[in-house]
Amino acid sequence: MLKKIVICLILSLLAFVTISCSNSSESDSLAGPAASARRPAPNTIKEPVVHTLWTVTDGVTLRLKQDSYPPDTETITLVLENHSDSVILYGQSCSFEKYENGKWSELETVPDASYSAAGNTLFDHDQCTLSISTDCLKTHPLSEGTYRLTGSALTAMPYDPVQLYGCGMRGQYYPPYQLEFTISDTAPEDAATVPEEHLSRWQLPEKDDWQWYTPTDCVKMYKDADMEPFYYPEGENGLMAVVYGDNKDNAVSGMKAGDLLLMDIFDRKTGERYKVFPEPLVEYPGTEEVYPYLDGFEAKCGDMLFYCFINSADKVEITLLNPAAGTGSNDTLRS
Repeated sequence: MLKKIVICLILSLLAFVTISCSNSSESDSLAGPAASARRPAPNTIKEPVVHTLWTVTDGVTLRLKQDSYPPDTETITLVLENHSDSVILYGQSCSFEKYENGKWSELETVPDASYSAAGNTLFDHDQCTLSISTDCLKTHPLSEGTYRLTGSALTAMPYDPVQLYGCGMRGQYYPPYQLEFTISDTAPEDAATVPEEHLSRWQLPEKDDWQWYTPTDCVKMYKDADMEPFYYPEGENGLMAVVYGDNKDNAVSGMKAGDLLLMDIFDRKTGERYKVFPEPLVEYPGTEEVYPYLDGFEAKCGDMLFYCFINSADKVEITLLNPAAGTGSNDTLRS
Protein backbone atom coordinates (compact mmCIF):
# COMPACT_ATOMS: atom_id res chain seq x y z
CA MET A 1 0.00 0.00 0.00
CA LEU A 2 2.78 2.38 0.97
CA LYS A 3 4.52 1.58 -2.30
CA LYS A 4 1.44 2.57 -4.32
CA ILE A 5 1.19 5.90 -2.47
CA VAL A 6 4.86 6.75 -3.28
CA ILE A 7 4.36 5.95 -6.98
CA CYS A 8 1.28 8.20 -7.13
CA LEU A 9 3.16 11.07 -5.52
CA ILE A 10 6.03 10.80 -8.05
CA LEU A 11 3.63 10.75 -11.01
CA SER A 12 1.80 13.82 -9.66
CA LEU A 13 5.08 15.70 -9.25
CA LEU A 14 6.15 14.93 -12.85
CA ALA A 15 2.79 16.11 -14.20
CA PHE A 16 3.12 19.41 -12.29
CA VAL A 17 6.61 20.08 -13.68
CA THR A 18 5.46 19.38 -17.27
CA ILE A 19 2.47 21.74 -16.95
CA SER A 20 4.66 24.48 -15.45
CA CYS A 21 7.19 24.30 -18.33
CA SER A 22 4.39 24.36 -20.90
CA ASN A 23 2.80 27.42 -19.31
CA SER A 24 6.16 29.20 -19.17
CA SER A 25 6.80 28.61 -22.89
CA GLU A 26 3.28 29.73 -23.78
CA SER A 27 3.56 32.90 -21.73
CA ASP A 28 6.86 33.80 -23.47
CA SER A 29 5.29 33.40 -26.89
CA LEU A 30 2.26 35.47 -25.92
CA ALA A 31 4.46 38.18 -24.48
CA GLY A 32 5.70 39.03 -28.01
CA PRO A 33 8.18 41.93 -28.42
CA ALA A 34 8.55 42.47 -24.72
CA ALA A 35 9.94 38.98 -24.21
CA SER A 36 12.04 39.14 -27.37
CA ALA A 37 13.61 42.36 -26.20
CA ARG A 38 15.00 40.56 -23.20
CA ARG A 39 17.02 38.28 -25.51
CA PRO A 40 20.19 39.58 -27.29
CA ALA A 41 19.38 40.53 -30.94
CA PRO A 42 21.60 39.11 -33.73
CA ASN A 43 24.06 41.51 -35.41
CA THR A 44 22.23 42.74 -38.52
CA ILE A 45 25.18 44.78 -39.89
CA LYS A 46 27.32 42.30 -41.79
CA GLU A 47 30.80 43.00 -43.04
CA PRO A 48 30.93 43.21 -46.87
CA VAL A 49 32.72 40.62 -48.95
CA VAL A 50 35.85 42.20 -50.48
CA HIS A 51 36.57 41.26 -54.11
CA THR A 52 40.01 42.28 -55.42
CA LEU A 53 39.73 40.26 -58.67
CA TRP A 54 37.12 40.70 -61.40
CA THR A 55 36.77 38.17 -64.24
CA VAL A 56 35.60 39.91 -67.41
CA THR A 57 35.45 36.74 -69.50
CA ASP A 58 37.58 33.66 -70.10
CA GLY A 59 41.23 34.72 -70.07
CA VAL A 60 40.52 38.38 -69.20
CA THR A 61 40.79 39.62 -65.61
CA LEU A 62 41.02 42.91 -63.77
CA ARG A 63 42.59 43.07 -60.30
CA LEU A 64 43.76 45.57 -57.73
CA LYS A 65 47.52 45.85 -57.42
CA GLN A 66 47.03 45.89 -53.63
CA ASP A 67 43.93 45.42 -51.47
CA SER A 68 44.57 48.18 -48.92
CA TYR A 69 45.66 51.83 -49.20
CA PRO A 70 46.53 54.64 -46.77
CA PRO A 71 43.99 57.48 -46.21
CA ASP A 72 46.00 60.00 -48.24
CA THR A 73 46.39 57.80 -51.33
CA GLU A 74 46.01 59.70 -54.58
CA THR A 75 45.68 56.72 -56.92
CA ILE A 76 44.23 53.21 -56.97
CA THR A 77 46.19 51.00 -59.38
CA LEU A 78 44.55 48.16 -61.30
CA VAL A 79 46.08 45.51 -63.56
CA LEU A 80 44.16 44.38 -66.66
CA GLU A 81 45.40 41.05 -68.05
CA ASN A 82 44.33 39.70 -71.43
CA HIS A 83 45.30 36.08 -72.07
CA SER A 84 42.79 35.76 -74.91
CA ASP A 85 42.96 36.18 -78.70
CA SER A 86 40.65 39.21 -78.52
CA VAL A 87 41.41 42.89 -78.20
CA ILE A 88 39.93 44.58 -75.12
CA LEU A 89 38.54 48.12 -75.31
CA TYR A 90 38.17 49.91 -71.98
CA GLY A 91 37.73 53.35 -70.42
CA GLN A 92 38.69 54.98 -67.12
CA SER A 93 35.42 56.51 -65.95
CA CYS A 94 34.43 55.26 -62.49
CA SER A 95 32.63 55.97 -59.20
CA PHE A 96 33.41 55.28 -55.53
CA GLU A 97 31.23 53.98 -52.69
CA LYS A 98 31.83 53.40 -48.98
CA TYR A 99 30.25 50.69 -46.85
CA GLU A 100 28.62 52.27 -43.78
CA ASN A 101 25.78 51.20 -41.48
CA GLY A 102 25.20 48.01 -43.43
CA LYS A 103 24.88 49.54 -46.89
CA TRP A 104 26.91 51.05 -49.76
CA SER A 105 26.76 54.84 -50.13
CA GLU A 106 28.15 56.67 -53.16
CA LEU A 107 30.83 59.25 -52.42
CA GLU A 108 30.36 62.81 -53.61
CA THR A 109 32.80 64.36 -56.06
CA VAL A 110 34.10 67.89 -56.25
CA PRO A 111 32.27 70.28 -58.64
CA ASP A 112 33.09 69.78 -62.33
CA ALA A 113 34.98 66.56 -61.57
CA SER A 114 35.27 64.21 -64.52
CA TYR A 115 37.27 61.27 -65.78
CA SER A 116 38.62 60.93 -69.28
CA ALA A 117 36.07 59.51 -71.70
CA ALA A 118 38.77 58.37 -74.12
CA GLY A 119 38.77 54.70 -75.06
CA ASN A 120 41.88 52.57 -74.61
CA THR A 121 43.04 49.39 -76.35
CA LEU A 122 44.67 46.35 -74.78
CA PHE A 123 45.96 43.97 -77.44
CA ASP A 124 45.63 40.21 -77.29
CA HIS A 125 48.05 38.35 -74.98
CA ASP A 126 49.13 41.49 -73.14
CA GLN A 127 48.54 43.41 -69.91
CA CYS A 128 48.38 47.03 -68.77
CA THR A 129 47.87 49.09 -65.61
CA LEU A 130 45.12 51.62 -64.88
CA SER A 131 45.73 54.42 -62.40
CA ILE A 132 42.44 55.71 -60.96
CA SER A 133 42.72 59.08 -59.25
CA THR A 134 40.98 59.82 -55.93
CA ASP A 135 41.50 63.60 -56.20
CA CYS A 136 38.01 64.06 -57.58
CA LEU A 137 36.39 62.93 -54.32
CA LYS A 138 34.93 65.59 -52.04
CA THR A 139 36.16 63.74 -48.94
CA HIS A 140 39.94 63.51 -49.03
CA PRO A 141 41.92 62.07 -47.33
CA LEU A 142 39.67 59.03 -47.04
CA SER A 143 38.63 57.70 -43.66
CA GLU A 144 39.30 54.11 -42.66
CA GLY A 145 36.81 51.55 -43.91
CA THR A 146 35.79 49.46 -46.92
CA TYR A 147 35.31 51.05 -50.34
CA ARG A 148 34.01 49.92 -53.72
CA LEU A 149 35.27 51.06 -57.11
CA THR A 150 32.84 50.69 -60.03
CA GLY A 151 34.40 51.14 -63.45
CA SER A 152 33.28 51.29 -67.05
CA ALA A 153 32.04 48.50 -69.28
CA LEU A 154 34.59 46.58 -71.37
CA THR A 155 34.38 45.28 -74.93
CA ALA A 156 36.13 42.24 -76.40
CA MET A 157 36.54 41.91 -80.15
CA PRO A 158 38.71 39.94 -82.59
CA TYR A 159 41.91 41.73 -83.53
CA ASP A 160 41.15 43.28 -86.90
CA PRO A 161 43.06 46.50 -87.67
CA VAL A 162 40.43 47.64 -90.17
CA GLN A 163 37.52 47.15 -87.77
CA LEU A 164 39.48 48.30 -84.72
CA TYR A 165 40.53 51.62 -86.19
CA GLY A 166 37.36 53.09 -87.56
CA CYS A 167 35.19 50.68 -89.54
CA GLY A 168 32.64 49.59 -86.95
CA MET A 169 32.76 48.32 -83.38
CA ARG A 170 31.16 44.89 -83.49
CA GLY A 171 32.30 43.31 -80.25
CA GLN A 172 31.06 41.55 -77.13
CA TYR A 173 30.13 43.98 -74.36
CA TYR A 174 30.65 43.13 -70.69
CA PRO A 175 29.17 44.89 -67.64
CA PRO A 176 31.11 47.44 -65.57
CA TYR A 177 33.59 45.92 -63.15
CA GLN A 178 33.40 46.27 -59.35
CA LEU A 179 36.33 45.88 -56.97
CA GLU A 180 36.58 46.50 -53.23
CA PHE A 181 39.50 47.76 -51.17
CA THR A 182 40.12 49.01 -47.64
CA ILE A 183 41.60 52.23 -46.30
CA SER A 184 43.89 51.74 -43.33
CA ASP A 185 46.50 53.83 -41.52
CA THR A 186 48.87 50.86 -41.67
CA ALA A 187 48.51 50.23 -45.42
CA PRO A 188 51.50 50.82 -47.74
CA GLU A 189 51.59 53.54 -50.37
CA ASP A 190 50.20 52.73 -53.82
CA ALA A 191 52.76 50.64 -55.71
CA ALA A 192 54.22 52.92 -58.37
CA THR A 193 53.91 51.96 -62.01
CA VAL A 194 57.15 50.64 -63.48
CA PRO A 195 58.76 53.48 -65.46
CA GLU A 196 59.12 53.12 -69.21
CA GLU A 197 62.32 51.41 -70.28
CA HIS A 198 64.94 53.25 -72.28
CA LEU A 199 65.61 50.82 -75.10
CA SER A 200 68.60 50.69 -77.40
CA ARG A 201 68.43 50.25 -81.18
CA TRP A 202 66.33 47.23 -82.25
CA GLN A 203 65.58 46.35 -78.61
CA LEU A 204 62.15 45.33 -77.36
CA PRO A 205 60.74 45.77 -73.82
CA GLU A 206 60.81 42.93 -71.30
CA LYS A 207 57.70 40.76 -71.25
CA ASP A 208 56.33 37.92 -69.13
CA ASP A 209 56.49 34.49 -70.74
CA TRP A 210 52.77 34.47 -71.61
CA GLN A 211 52.76 37.95 -73.17
CA TRP A 212 53.05 38.77 -76.88
CA TYR A 213 54.61 41.92 -78.26
CA THR A 214 52.04 44.39 -79.56
CA PRO A 215 51.95 46.07 -82.97
CA THR A 216 52.84 49.25 -81.07
CA ASP A 217 56.00 47.60 -79.68
CA CYS A 218 56.97 46.59 -83.22
CA VAL A 219 56.39 50.01 -84.78
CA LYS A 220 58.26 51.78 -81.97
CA MET A 221 61.25 49.46 -82.43
CA TYR A 222 61.51 50.38 -86.12
CA LYS A 223 61.10 54.09 -85.41
CA ASP A 224 63.78 53.95 -82.71
CA ALA A 225 66.05 52.46 -85.37
CA ASP A 226 65.34 55.44 -87.67
CA MET A 227 63.04 53.42 -89.93
CA GLU A 228 59.50 54.43 -90.80
CA PRO A 229 57.09 51.47 -90.92
CA PHE A 230 53.86 52.42 -92.62
CA TYR A 231 51.99 49.22 -93.32
CA TYR A 232 51.70 46.06 -91.27
CA PRO A 233 48.94 43.54 -92.06
CA GLU A 234 48.72 40.74 -89.50
CA GLY A 235 47.89 37.06 -89.67
CA GLU A 236 45.84 35.09 -87.17
CA ASN A 237 48.72 33.75 -85.11
CA GLY A 238 50.80 36.80 -84.28
CA LEU A 239 52.82 37.31 -87.47
CA MET A 240 53.05 40.83 -88.87
CA ALA A 241 54.25 41.89 -92.31
CA VAL A 242 56.12 45.14 -91.74
CA VAL A 243 56.65 47.34 -94.79
CA TYR A 244 58.94 50.31 -94.26
CA GLY A 245 61.05 52.82 -96.10
CA ASP A 246 64.77 52.31 -96.47
CA ASN A 247 65.37 55.45 -94.39
CA LYS A 248 63.48 57.62 -91.91
CA ASP A 249 62.64 60.23 -94.56
CA ASN A 250 60.34 57.75 -96.31
CA ALA A 251 57.41 58.40 -93.99
CA VAL A 252 53.84 57.62 -94.98
CA SER A 253 53.06 61.14 -96.11
CA GLY A 254 56.29 61.33 -98.13
CA MET A 255 56.20 57.97 -99.91
CA LYS A 256 56.02 58.26 -103.68
CA ALA A 257 55.73 55.74 -106.44
CA GLY A 258 59.15 54.25 -107.09
CA ASP A 259 60.54 54.75 -103.57
CA LEU A 260 62.54 51.85 -102.19
CA LEU A 261 60.78 49.66 -99.65
CA LEU A 262 61.78 46.82 -97.37
CA MET A 263 59.60 44.08 -95.91
CA ASP A 264 60.11 42.07 -92.73
CA ILE A 265 58.04 39.51 -90.87
CA PHE A 266 57.74 40.25 -87.14
CA ASP A 267 56.73 37.44 -84.77
CA ARG A 268 54.70 38.96 -81.93
CA LYS A 269 55.18 35.84 -79.79
CA THR A 270 58.98 35.88 -79.77
CA GLY A 271 59.94 39.34 -81.05
CA GLU A 272 62.04 37.84 -83.85
CA ARG A 273 62.32 39.52 -87.28
CA TYR A 274 62.73 37.78 -90.62
CA LYS A 275 63.66 39.35 -93.95
CA VAL A 276 61.22 38.58 -96.75
CA PHE A 277 63.35 39.96 -99.57
CA PRO A 278 67.12 40.33 -99.38
CA GLU A 279 66.96 43.45 -101.57
CA PRO A 280 64.76 46.54 -101.22
CA LEU A 281 61.53 46.47 -103.20
CA VAL A 282 60.14 49.24 -105.37
CA GLU A 283 56.48 50.04 -104.85
CA TYR A 284 54.39 49.48 -107.97
CA PRO A 285 54.21 52.87 -109.77
CA GLY A 286 50.53 52.68 -110.70
CA THR A 287 49.62 55.85 -108.84
CA GLU A 288 51.52 58.88 -107.63
CA GLU A 289 50.99 58.04 -103.95
CA VAL A 290 51.24 54.65 -102.29
CA TYR A 291 47.85 53.04 -101.67
CA PRO A 292 48.35 49.54 -100.22
CA TYR A 293 45.51 47.04 -100.11
CA LEU A 294 43.83 46.16 -96.82
CA ASP A 295 45.36 42.69 -96.70
CA GLY A 296 48.49 43.05 -98.85
CA PHE A 297 50.36 45.20 -101.30
CA GLU A 298 51.88 45.21 -104.77
CA ALA A 299 55.61 45.65 -105.17
CA LYS A 300 58.26 44.92 -107.74
CA CYS A 301 61.86 43.77 -107.63
CA GLY A 302 63.65 44.60 -110.85
CA ASP A 303 61.18 43.90 -113.66
CA MET A 304 59.10 41.42 -111.63
CA LEU A 305 55.83 42.56 -110.09
CA PHE A 306 54.62 40.81 -106.92
CA TYR A 307 51.54 40.77 -104.72
CA CYS A 308 52.43 40.13 -101.05
CA PHE A 309 50.17 39.24 -98.12
CA ILE A 310 49.81 36.89 -95.15
CA ASN A 311 47.52 33.95 -95.88
CA SER A 312 45.19 32.06 -93.53
CA ALA A 313 48.02 29.72 -92.53
CA ASP A 314 50.08 32.69 -91.28
CA LYS A 315 52.53 32.37 -94.15
CA VAL A 316 53.78 35.21 -96.31
CA GLU A 317 52.43 34.53 -99.77
CA ILE A 318 54.16 36.25 -102.67
CA THR A 319 52.55 35.94 -106.10
CA LEU A 320 54.31 36.94 -109.32
CA LEU A 321 51.85 39.10 -111.25
CA ASN A 322 53.76 39.56 -114.52
CA PRO A 323 55.08 36.12 -115.50
CA ALA A 324 56.58 37.45 -118.77
CA ALA A 325 59.21 39.29 -116.73
CA GLY A 326 60.00 36.27 -114.57
CA THR A 327 59.74 32.53 -114.83
CA GLY A 328 56.91 32.41 -117.34
CA SER A 329 54.18 31.30 -114.91
CA ASN A 330 52.11 32.74 -112.09
CA ASP A 331 54.33 31.39 -109.35
CA THR A 332 53.37 31.71 -105.69
CA LEU A 333 56.13 31.66 -103.12
CA ARG A 334 55.49 30.99 -99.43
CA SER A 335 57.82 31.68 -96.56
